Amino acid sequence: MKASFDSASNPILPVLKTDIRRILIPTDFSEASHHAYLYALPLAQTLRAHITLLHVMDPTAMAPDPMLHTYVDQLRESRFQKVSENFSTWLLEADALGCAVLPETVTQEGHDVSSIVTYAEENAIDLIVMGTRGTESPGQSLHGSTVVRVVESSPCSVLAVPERSIWHTVSSVVYPMQLTMADVCLIPDIMRLASMMHARVLGLHVAVEGEVNAPEAAELLDAYMAEYPNFKMAYVPHMDVAVCIRQYIAEHGVSMALMPTTHLSWQEHLHAHTSHSITREVLLQSAVPVWAFHGAA
Repeated sequence: MKASFDSASNPILPVLKTDIRRILIPTDFSEASHHAYLYALPLAQTLRAHITLLHVMDPTAMAPDPMLHTYVDQLRESRFQKVSENFSTWLLEADALGCAVLPETVTQEGHDVSSIVTYAEENAIDLIVMGTRGTESPGQSLHGSTVVRVVESSPCSVLAVPERSIWHTVSSVVYPMQLTMADVCLIPDIMRLASMMHARVLGLHVAVEGEVNAPEAAELLDAYMAEYPNFKMAYVPHMDVAVCIRQYIAEHGVSMALMPTTHLSWQEHLHAHTSHSITREVLLQSAVPVWAFHGAA
């Protein structure tokens, strides 16, 4: 029997966008961003999406002294030239990998996070792909990680790709979830996205002592398990949710994690260091890419 409840029909509950047509890759030409680019190229072909490469140059790096205008102009021109050369090298890589449509390249002056988020908002970006070291501690992430701040401010999903993650066909994705209506109702969206990557979905509920689950959510979950043969559910007791998720990923050869995050305003970012985010913790320490999307607040 087909489950009748779908998040798309209820505006109160979160919806995961699955029609990915425009992918943005912000780059500072570091190893981490280059690795994310190489990962995103075949992913874009799989999703039939177009890539835009964005490089943001910090204007504060230029000397503000009026006496140095000529020098500043020369420095700016030199930096733009270097960026153009780097983009040319990256486009050659895309061509060598057989990309039918080469990425678009954009260079802007501004501040990294705000420029990335604004570009995504103004250009109907569906997914932002960024590189991480995959070894940062949660403490490091709370004090200025560009990826974390983009994830929490972005109007769209963000795929964080660790440097040690190598592209291969995505065979399975894990969806860590609580047994709430907000999480369970996302399963059809999760399944649609996974099917585009030809992957099966492993639902994971980390059972923490003292939690209370909604009976209606459990009933809906049973209906979805019956409806989707490529969806399997695991229940694992553990005191540390983030550690459990990473262990599950390692033990089951998972290709990617799909995790919800909460959208933060700039005022909330001022206090973000006091909050605890399982998605943030997993994202910065995961050995596989983490697709972070906006869940329920």
